[in-house]
Amino acid sequence: MIFFSFLILAWIGLLTILLWDLIQKGQNKLYMFILIPTSLVLTITTYFTVQGLLGYPTENYKEIRFRVLATAVQEPEWIYYWVIHTGDQEPRSYRIPYTRPDHEQQEGVERKMQRWRHCRRRVDRRKV
Repeated sequence: MIFFSFLILAWIGLLTILLWDLIQKGQNKLYMFILIPTSLVLTITTYFTVQGLLGYPTENYKEIRFRVLATAVQEPEWIYYWVIHTGDQEPRSYRIPYTRPDHEQQEGVERKMQRWRHCRRRVDRRKV
């Protein structure tokens, strides 16, 4: 999280210097009219998209079938799922707000995953 804060502060510092220089010179009003709103939009976009680029869990869900690889619960706040969607090659991490019914559902998923792992180990041993 420190890296994320540093990145945002560096971006804001760079834009501040650029805009300050642009406003002080003030030679081309059209260029200034375009660059100031563009820099503000870029700053806001950077703030909201850097977390996704750094690999943090997302709350934007795909509505297709998936297989759960792992789960975790941060009890008062979030439930995390690491899943791989049908047709995808790489897993995704999702988080949902914590509620007691969702926690019970997560525990059920965790039990099914444990049974599957146990069954898989037993089948693998028979093959050997």
